[in-house]
Amino acid sequence: MKRILCVTEYRGILSSFLLEDGVLAELRPIEEGSELGKITVAVVEKVLPSISAAFLQIKGNAPLYYPLNENDGRHIFIRHGKKEKLSPGDTLLVQIQREPIKNKLALASADITLTGDTVIVNRTGVCGISSKISDPETKHRLSAMGKELLKSEGAEGAGLIFRTVSADVEENTVREETIKLLCKQKEIIDAAMHATPGSVLYEKEPAILSELHSLRVKHPEDELLFVTDSRDVFERMQMHIDSDLKSIEIKLHEDDNLSLTSLYDLVRQADKALERTVNLKSGGNLVIEPTEALTVIDVNTAKAIHGHSMEETFRKINREAAKMAARLIRLRNLSGIILIDFINMKKEEDTEELISFLKEELAKDPGRAVFHDMTKLGLCEITRKKVSPPLHEIYR
Repeated sequence: MKRILCVTEYRGILSSFLLEDGVLAELRPIEEGSELGKITVAVVEKVLPSISAAFLQIKGNAPLYYPLNENDGRHIFIRHGKKEKLSPGDTLLVQIQREPIKNKLALASADITLTGDTVIVNRTGVCGISSKISDPETKHRLSAMGKELLKSEGAEGAGLIFRTVSADVEENTVREETIKLLCKQKEIIDAAMHATPGSVLYEKEPAILSELHSLRVKHPEDELLFVTDSRDVFERMQMHIDSDLKSIEIKLHEDDNLSLTSLYDLVRQADKALERTVNLKSGGNLVIEPTEALTVIDVNTAKAIHGHSMEETFRKINREAAKMAARLIRLRNLSGIILIDFINMKKEEDTEELISFLKEELAKDPGRAVFHDMTKLGLCEITRKKVSPPLHEIYR
């Protein structure tokens, strides 16, 4: 597959477009100065046992929400020694795990997490393996290596999760990255003991660079191209590019007669994907209604010609709708509860085939959309983890 990562402005926001064989698969804003993933020293401002939460302060910024039920026993105190409970004035090492969303404060955690291409190092104290790795031998091999590394010097309290891609990468590569991240985590915690409130001890690499790393590791055999029409982005990419990405072609688009958005049909594809009604080649359509609690995707016959067999028409529309719905869930970054109302079919085997096909399409989503069940009313229930706002909230 040929993957092209384009960076340009869309609706006034610098954004990245991921094309897979020319089809838009992901669209996201490039967040300059994002706080997400930042590891910093914060001061406890308030402790409210009634809601099992504390509020932390960092040099005049908006408070950070710090859930006690998730962090009890794991607090990383700075110059206070080991304590049972938090008190106002305590200084902690925390990581920003969620940026402010609407009326919610940014979320801070004592779980200092570093994400690599093949492994995630955290502070859980246990070794985990991606649920997508099913081979028993591979799981046993990774588990043995992980437990061994967590017993090594300097790894006290650390935990790790082997990502799906680790099953297909050479063991030495996975081992080296794990050791590197464990050492980095220890360095950060050691440095925090001498840091002052407000000190930032770690920030994620530029999001676009992280995305390229991830694409290269997950799809090493695929052709990968990075192109932007922003000279500033181009120069920063050249400055930060490392040996792992030297094989990727980095291009600056400077054609005054043909814009980058026109060259790859970016705006039309993005606009179409964000519409309330998305038409299908079969003549049917999807109507997508996001609400506060969930997202509903309604499948309709619309202009489809029924022909001699309505059941065959319904089967064809539903299959096309399943493929499109899975693509749009990923592209629009939908999350939480998602319900898909397919056209009812009489044959049970047709419904089972549709569910199986939908699961296959959802499995392509790096965001881990999960199919749960089809209700008695024929609604397919799907959930997807929320890590950032959906596109309809960003590109209004």
